[in-house]
Amino acid sequence: MTYLQVRTLSWKKTNRIEVLEHELILPSRLKGKLAVDDWRPLIASSVLYERDKGRWYVMIWQGRATSPMMKELVLPLAISDLPLVGAILLILRTQGPTFWILWLATFASWFTFAAFIIRRIFILKPRSIQLQADKEAAESVGRESLLKVLLKLQRLGLSDIQRSPTNPLRISPRIHERIENLT
Repeated sequence: MTYLQVRTLSWKKTNRIEVLEHELILPSRLKGKLAVDDWRPLIASSVLYERDKGRWYVMIWQGRATSPMMKELVLPLAISDLPLVGAILLILRTQGPTFWILWLATFASWFTFAAFIIRRIFILKPRSIQLQADKEAAESVGRESLLKVLLKLQRLGLSDIQRSPTNPLRISPRIHERIENLT
């Protein structure tokens, strides 16, 4: 079992619980809302989320042929370039207004596909990492204790994770989704 070596505890305006090297930062919006025992499952979930998120982003940028970046981003986009090049070669043979319609349709479809792939990796993956961290935290600190805290937060209309105002695309799971994930 691993223990946190926290020397400093602080309350700050933050979107989620942050565990730094020797500092634990708790969201100030939750100050006084939870009992001391309620923090344990939330901190466990946050520590596991940060661990797994860090592993994911390190793996994603390793640049090896087996890294998730290659399998889930580079490879699909590279393969989608083949039909794109073929379509461009066909479009260059057309004349008149049909040329512009086909040109726009081809690039719009490719950008839509690329946006779908990028969304899956950079928006939906962190969401699934949080849900997995909740499951692991439930195993280590007890499913009932984590569910109790999440239900308490839901009754209060709060969440330990808040949407980032600076990054609106970063979509964290809502409290009811996290509860459903554990039941």
